[in-house]
Amino acid sequence: MRGAWRQSRAQISVELIIILAAVLAVALILVVQMQKMATKGSETLEKQSDSALGEVGSMIRCQTSEDCPSDFTCNAARGACEQP
Repeated sequence: MRGAWRQSRAQISVELIIILAAVLAVALILVVQMQKMATKGSETLEKQSDSALGEVGSMIRCQTSEDCPSDFTCNAARGACEQP
């Protein structure tokens, strides 16, 4: 009787290890996918913010580069700040 109980415990342990390995594999796949999505989202956000900053800079009227924000220069022909 005791031998059967020990064998049953061993069987449960092996099954538990297999289930844990499967859960960890799924979790790892999800983490990798989330990292890829975060990287892609970050790149998109950076492009959008650069575009928005460029538009805002072009709305600022200037006569010299001193009139523009630090990352912009004055395009005297247009009279607007631009990113170099």
